[in-house]
Amino acid sequence: MIKFHFEIRPKAKASVRVSGRHSYIDKPTKNYMNAVAAMAKEQYCGKPLINPLKVKISFHFKYSKAKTEEPMPRKPDMDNLFKALFDSLTGIAWIDDSQIFEISARKLQNPTKNYISMEIEEIDATKPDEPIGLDTLLF
Repeated sequence: MIKFHFEIRPKAKASVRVSGRHSYIDKPTKNYMNAVAAMAKEQYCGKPLINPLKVKISFHFKYSKAKTEEPMPRKPDMDNLFKALFDSLTGIAWIDDSQIFEISARKLQNPTKNYISMEIEEIDATKPDEPIGLDTLLF
């Protein structure tokens, strides 16, 4: 199991921008992804995982009006938070985020700080009690 703790404000991945024949990621998103990748490299020195994965994530947003950690029912969208985080970890924690078979995630308001906590676990997708890909299901 790999555990990460990123002291950074979670950021949703913005849409890819197009200029003429070229596409690019906006500078704030690129800076965020580079910062997460750098923190990940400091915390994990192993090879990228190659098997199917189960991921557990908590996105914590500093919100001064929060009395304790509580659900955050507003933007940013969870799927865009995944995209920025997962793309940052490609080649570090895993070969490709397509290896992720199971995700458990939450957005929380935090009265004191922004951060992301994450656990990544390899799973055996061939066991009946583990999640498996749709392409292997029999109907």
